[in-house]
Amino acid sequence: MQNTVLFDGIPYEEWEKIIQNPDFLLKLAYRWKEDRDARVTLEAENAVLKTENAKMKRQSEIAANIDSDKILSATEIAREYGKPATWLNGILSELFVQFRENGRWVLSDEFKDDGYVQYVPMTFGGRKMPKFTINHMYWTYKGKQFIYNLLKGDGILPLDEQKNKGA
Repeated sequence: MQNTVLFDGIPYEEWEKIIQNPDFLLKLAYRWKEDRDARVTLEAENAVLKTENAKMKRQSEIAANIDSDKILSATEIAREYGKPATWLNGILSELFVQFRENGRWVLSDEFKDDGYVQYVPMTFGGRKMPKFTINHMYWTYKGKQFIYNLLKGDGILPLDEQKNKGA
């Protein structure tokens, strides 16, 4: 009956040792406990590393793009938090970062010269409607970093950091 597995992956020889020597069972149970404790510790360390990795990835992305001409809409930034642009715009308005003027968002004077936003002219109308142009506010990567730090200060994290924090 050698090399036969009886129960739960434990070979016959192991069961024989357990039956003949109860101390062996205690040693086996202790080994299982050590393995479980080691797994729990590694899972906790892994969660911390995932969070740090997400932060480093975000910092790396922003650092690579901080001086670029790339711009982001409020919708794109809010999506990282699992929220709509109205949520982000509302929070930024409550924190006096921006305000509504003539139906559009405008950066507060305190931040207007910091390079956080760019205004892009958009033309509407045509054919049966007179054309008109409005400046639409977009965030730079420097602005995205500003928003991240601002929200983080209030305990609001992007989804990838929320998931890893709770893991």
